Amino acid sequence: MIGADTSQTAVAEQLYDFHSKAGNAGIELAASSQNTLTFDYRYTDATFPQNFVLNGVPFNSDYKEDTERVLLKYVFSAATELDASAGYLKRDYPESRFATFSGDIWKAALQWQPTDNLQWVLTGWRQLTAYVEAESDYFVSNGVAIAPVWIAADTLTLSAGVSRENHDYISSSPSALTFFSRHDRLTTEQARVAYTPTSSLTFKLSVTYEERESNQARFQFNDTLAMASVTYMIRP
Repeated sequence: MIGADTSQTAVAEQLYDFHSKAGNAGIELAASSQNTLTFDYRYTDATFPQNFVLNGVPFNSDYKEDTERVLLKYVFSAATELDASAGYLKRDYPESRFATFSGDIWKAALQWQPTDNLQWVLTGWRQLTAYVEAESDYFVSNGVAIAPVWIAADTLTLSAGVSRENHDYISSSPSALTFFSRHDRLTTEQARVAYTPTSSLTFKLSVTYEERESNQARFQFNDTLAMASVTYMIRP
């Protein structure tokens, strides 16, 4: 059993307060220690304590969801590995009685490591998802990303990433209902440095640039974010 809760402190955002519980079961077939095929089923029951109001009418975002997937992990060689999943997702809104969503979902990541110090990961996906601070504002994300990682030295790792994805908001999400439709395109570029001078001390620095285009002008933005952290581990 898996549970999740999200609470907003801002009164205006409390319509996104969220509680869910989920359970899943599956069976795995192993052709070897590295190559596996898994069949997975998940059931989710989600509730939103507060309705949002659309044209004076309260809308209930509570939903029940069934997800069936096939997951594949296959190692082509010592340098190349595929990790993929594909399935079907169905979501019902029993209180609202409309806006049922059903469709295919998938994700595939191809990892290529030509040398011990260099790795490339190419990822593509189609998923139903939402931002954690706006759980009822769901969208279908179709995207692709590429991320190289270079281990420059035992103590220094450099990595980067570029992704581009389209967000098509489903008809029951608050922003799609309010504006009749919403479609975004998000481009993200990121660079990261990790420096570990000792086994107990790690310095990390990342810089991220994000640009969102949208058919709703109020959701368009571009921004650069920087984050730095220091981690010190006390070992017995």
